[in-house]
Amino acid sequence: MPRGNRYDDGVWAFAKQGSPGQRVYRCPPFSDTHLRRLIFRDQLRRSREMAGAYATLKRRLAAAFAFDGDGYTEAKTQFIDEVVKRAGRE
Repeated sequence: MPRGNRYDDGVWAFAKQGSPGQRVYRCPPFSDTHLRRLIFRDQLRRSREMAGAYATLKRRLAAAFAFDGDGYTEAKTQFIDEVVKRAGRE
């Protein structure tokens, strides 16, 4: 089910109907969103501690926002922003 280009950044979101937690995103190559996601991924790959902290956060948020994908995503934002910001300082 299409969720649209919700932030006017060229990223399109799609969710599997009736199944919270399953989303797919289409990001244009070299868009800011795509590059941030790659930076975040790379940082998690470099640091087991950071990856573990993110996994713990995701489990806690999945329980707290079981049927609220937007709330779940919003609650992860600060962690993701900090990781990306830290990567820019390195």
